[in-house]
Amino acid sequence: MNVSCLPISFFSDLTSGRMSLRDWAEIGAEAGLDGIDLSIIFLKNHTPVYLRQVEKDFQAVGLPVVMITTYPDFCHPDAVQRERELAYLRHDIAMASDLRTPYLRIVAGQAHPDIKEHDAFDWVLDGFKRAADFAQAFDVQLVYENHSKPGAWAYTDFSHSTERFLKIAAALLEYETIEGKHVHEILELGEIRSPITKDVPPEDTDEEEGDEQSQEETAKDDDVGGIEPGSEPAGVPA
Repeated sequence: MNVSCLPISFFSDLTSGRMSLRDWAEIGAEAGLDGIDLSIIFLKNHTPVYLRQVEKDFQAVGLPVVMITTYPDFCHPDAVQRERELAYLRHDIAMASDLRTPYLRIVAGQAHPDIKEHDAFDWVLDGFKRAADFAQAFDVQLVYENHSKPGAWAYTDFSHSTERFLKIAAALLEYETIEGKHVHEILELGEIRSPITKDVPPEDTDEEEGDEQSQEETAKDDDVGGIEPGSEPAGVPA
């Protein structure tokens, strides 16, 4: 089994600059890790020069970045802010792709006061679906998890409770593209090797034929026997 790690204990050192990303990679290598995880807040910007230097540092140590964690908030009561959150997440997806990172950890959002639970569920699923469509084009796999309270947030995670988390996870199965063999590959190899495909149910030709027949019958029913519009006899509704 391949092992990677997110350096929770070093967050303050990495964000303050007391520790560099290469320092973290070297610690991970010394600990025997097969890869390392990063938080999006460790990355200073998305300029080509900066990202290529980050990539070179990891290559010099010999450890890949397996996953980047990010903090979208699709539970925000302001619709405009939710659109901003989607824009921020798309930026993070692009950055993960640029660093050849296969997985991006996402969360549902904050448990803002006074939001209605059913509204938050709808917002989260809408945000996740739109983000997934974008991520697929960049070959980045979004990984949903719940949290307690990330340091980047003012409130706890909306889906911190098992009940809410499982409800969202169940709804996301509609958009799932990986299979059991892919999970096994992640655990054993640290990456997905098999092609990811999504089964598309075959078209129901019988139903289509039935629809065509129904339309023909409806057309016959609508035939008023050659009477032109506007010349209906008295008593016939127009």
